[in-house]
Amino acid sequence: MAVVFGRQTETTVYEDLAIANRFGGKKILETIRRLKAFVNDSQNPIYLAELVAALNHNLWHFYEIGNKEYMEIYSENYESLNDLFLKNGISQPAN
Repeated sequence: MAVVFGRQTETTVYEDLAIANRFGGKKILETIRRLKAFVNDSQNPIYLAELVAALNHNLWHFYEIGNKEYMEIYSENYESLNDLFLKNGISQPAN
């Protein structure tokens, strides 16, 4: 699993998307659909946060290298899931 923002991830979202990126837009969409189902079934807000972060990371990566097709795929999915994330949020433990 990946280390993101100095924290070990709880999912393989980053790795799954990295593999899909090698096989084209259809595989990216298929992988995102599968990951959304996994996140929804798990009802774990950390998994949703990791998926949103991974989508955002890939969106900016493909924007920077000029891959418009992949950027649009990631952008559309990021926007919808980010809205869901912001609506539901993650409860922070009391300090």
